[in-house]
Parts: sequence; C-alpha cells; structure tokens
Amino acid sequence: MAISKLLAFNLPEADHAAVVRAAILAKTKAAFVTAADYDQTLAALLQAKTLPIGTYEGEIPAESLLVMCNLSGAQMTNVLMSLRKSGTRVTYKAILTPTNLSWTPPQMLEEMAKEKAQFDALEKEKSAHSHAEE
Repeated sequence: MAISKLLAFNLPEADHAAVVRAAILAKTKAAFVTAADYDQTLAALLQAKTLPIGTYEGEIPAESLLVMCNLSGAQMTNVLMSLRKSGTRVTYKAILTPTNLSWTPPQMLEEMAKEKAQFDALEKEKSAHSHAEE
C-alpha cells in the first residue's frame, strides 16, 4: 500500500500545528522538511521514517510548499478546508505524481512557479479579451 503523507516545505513554525491538525483530519501524517533535505527527491522524503536525511547547502526558495502524497480526493478536500479554516497560507499546494516523484524540492518549486506564471498569463489574456468585447 502506498504511503500517505503531507510533505511541508518552508512553512513558518507557527503554521506547523495547523498542518498537523489537517493531517489528523485526513487520517495521514505530516512531515516538515528542513533545508538540509532539499537535495532529496520527493520519493525519498516520502519513504523516510525520520528527517533530515540530506545535506543540501544551496539556496533556499522563499516560497512555501505542501505536497499531498497518495491522498484520496476526500482526504485532500479535508486538508485544504482545514488549512483554509485555520488561515494557514501556503504558496503552492501540489499532489505527488509519477512525474514529480523524482524531483527535489527546488525543482518542484521551480515547476510550480512556472505553472503559476502560465496560469496568470492566461487569466490576464482572458481578462483583456473579455474587456475588449464589452
């Protein structure tokens, strides 16, 4: 059976309790990944019994990230609703996939930033197009 877990990156300590509560509601566990583990793949971090396991010494992105690993739709809904209710702000929320399983946290954050930029550009284009039609 696949391991179910929330992997949290670069979240303020003040938000840890809210993430743990969200994990409990979703009947899963939360792991708070430290900068030392930014050289590890998401797969390795998911499998790790304790953290840290890495020796990363590179630049630490400012954005926060929450990766939902092997959660059902209902579990993800519970996590997201719980975080919203608590006021916990996370820059990027993602789902573990076969594609990103081999990525490191910096790679994941870079991809999330690219996707957000593409989404924002599409939204801006849609908005400009709808205003032009008025």
